[in-house]
Amino acid sequence: MRVLFLGTAAAEGIPAPFCECDTCAHARRVGGQDIRMRTATLINNDLLIDSGPDIVASAQRLGISLSSVETLLVTHDHMDHWYPENLILRSRTFRSTPVPPLCIFGPEPVTRALAEHPVWSERLEEAGVSVKTVEPGQRWRNGRYDFTALQAAHNGGEGALLYIVADGSKKLLYATDTGPLSEKAWGIIAGAGPFDAVLMDETMGEWETWGEHQSFVTFLEARQRFVENAWMRDGAPFVAFHFSHHANPPHAKLVAYFEPHGVTVAYDGLSLVL
Repeated sequence: MRVLFLGTAAAEGIPAPFCECDTCAHARRVGGQDIRMRTATLINNDLLIDSGPDIVASAQRLGISLSSVETLLVTHDHMDHWYPENLILRSRTFRSTPVPPLCIFGPEPVTRALAEHPVWSERLEEAGVSVKTVEPGQRWRNGRYDFTALQAAHNGGEGALLYIVADGSKKLLYATDTGPLSEKAWGIIAGAGPFDAVLMDETMGEWETWGEHQSFVTFLEARQRFVENAWMRDGAPFVAFHFSHHANPPHAKLVAYFEPHGVTVAYDGLSLVL
């Protein structure tokens, strides 16, 4: 299983366009791994998790095609994770080569918005798109993958999901946009392990009081729970991503902070082969 990070920032990206904080100023000056698009992740070449407003730029920047994507998991309906206008580019008006049918899975606010959209309610078929609502605790299969949805501690506790993804040989937990997990979610994780990778939200950095995202403290507490309960295979990467500029330092300082804890700091273009 190959995991490619197309973007690793929170809603405003890094550098944020209307900000002159130290992290944003450093990113503009240095570039490279300090430039972060909004979060999206490609699994192999056929599974995309989230489709925000930076998908076109991310694919161009990394020199990849999304023409083989058959499954799209959407975590929630916030604009940095769900920008359905991207899907119009799958229609015959905007492409010259075939694409496979695409099945979108997401929580009810995501699928309802598509159904009620004045354009998309009519263009789904033309773009080869089908849509299915999934709920916390639900398990299903699509293509070569088995999925499990978990409730995220985000968006007021409703309408946001985390996903367990398995391909028959490898299994990962995708947990962006969530604060500390509920015991119900932890129970599902305990029953699904061990994992070959854990990808977890670390939006808030030094800010410890923001309940709908993880901070340095809560992120490392979550990792410790995985370690203590042997929910990861030997050598499995535990990855921090979805960074906000507000309370996270530049990439090199994040690496220096997390490396002693056995944490991988994601950057745009990071590719992991599990």
